Amino acid sequence: LLSESDLLSQLDQIVKVFAYVNDKDLFLEFYKKLLAKRLLTKKSINDHAEKHFVTKLKLRCGAQFTSKLEGMLKDMQRSTEHANKFERYIKDRRRELPYEFEPQILTSGFWPSIGNLRIRLPRSMMTGVDLFEEYFTSLHEKRKLCWLHDLGTLEIQGSFKETNKVVTFQVSTLQACILLIFNQIDSIRIADVIKMLECDPNQLKVQMKPLCSSQFPVLLKRPAKGYKTDDMFVFACCFFFFFFVDCQ
Repeated sequence: LLSESDLLSQLDQIVKVFAYVNDKDLFLEFYKKLLAKRLLTKKSINDHAEKHFVTKLKLRCGAQFTSKLEGMLKDMQRSTEHANKFERYIKDRRRELPYEFEPQILTSGFWPSIGNLRIRLPRSMMTGVDLFEEYFTSLHEKRKLCWLHDLGTLEIQGSFKETNKVVTFQVSTLQACILLIFNQIDSIRIADVIKMLECDPNQLKVQMKPLCSSQFPVLLKRPAKGYKTDDMFVFACCFFFFFFVDCQ
């Protein structure tokens, strides 16, 4: 790994090369999407380096060029502040969440266009959502939160019923909702999943695929070929699922 000074030095060199790029707006679109992905998945190696690079771009191209990038970085800073305030809000009211909940508040004009996944969350997930909305409304009565479930990520622990062995899964919001269904049943029709979660059939198809991976299948589809709403999903492992981290 590079030291911070070496990393900043390399970023400075990249900005010098950037000066020779003809279509700077195209570069900006790609960079904005990649920055958003790093920030939202918390895979940015160095927050200081991210800010340093944006500052260098600003000096090169002007404040208007980097205004949305700066807005994204400020959103993440404000989200951290809200997380701390939310934690105090819960403690002051002697409320409790059975899992860690880390909402990220994004300003719509700054971030790349994002599809809005419509889904009916299970009651266990709504506990955190409702409590955070209560907190946010206490600060901003006239503002309304729109939850972007497309961006939600969760860590779910699956506990083997017989051995109590625990396996951790990193999944999307929709995948988590699917897995939690199997705490009560061992098999279900695709049509019934769509009805329960009130989700788009095409989005469900995409999200189901990794759960049926041939390397480590959590769910099995019957029949294996094709994809029809009357097909069944069967539990492949004897897990009991419970989640403890939700980031949206």
